[in-house]
Amino acid sequence: MARFAVRWSHLESRTPGARPFGVTFREPVGGSAPGLTVDGSDLLFYEQFRAAVLAMLGIVYSEPRAEASDDVQRAWLDLLSEELPLAGLRELRAVDAQDEVRGVHHVFTAVLGGEPPAGAEGLEAEQVLDYQLLQAAVAHQTGRLLRDSHIEAITDAALRRRAWAHKVAALLHR
Repeated sequence: MARFAVRWSHLESRTPGARPFGVTFREPVGGSAPGLTVDGSDLLFYEQFRAAVLAMLGIVYSEPRAEASDDVQRAWLDLLSEELPLAGLRELRAVDAQDEVRGVHHVFTAVLGGEPPAGAEGLEAEQVLDYQLLQAAVAHQTGRLLRDSHIEAITDAALRRRAWAHKVAALLHR
């Protein structure tokens, strides 16, 4: 069991700059058992989580079960899997968008499986093409943890990026 509990707020998830995840520690961390709020990236990326804890609580956080692993980030996601419902990516939809800075372009919606079905909207191309950034965006907007065991099993970063790009191409609908 994780040494922390995670709560997600739907109301906070759509607000720019919001921190929709409340994290409370089940056992004392740095002499007390405080909590903090974080966004999707700060929760899903282990080193960013550690930095958020240090910035907000003044405590150097360390998760022994993650740090004992050869792949700390993957072990961290395994721990988060105990706290967040899992989601699978069923489809990516390209949506026409327009703004004053970039003009006409596309943003994307990630359609997730599970009950009830969910989706993350307004995703930028950079987020969609980077597996971990997409994980963070999906978590932020839906409170669910996107996991793809085939992608996560690829240890070489360049090969993982290529495999993810191929998967994105297969899931993309215009």
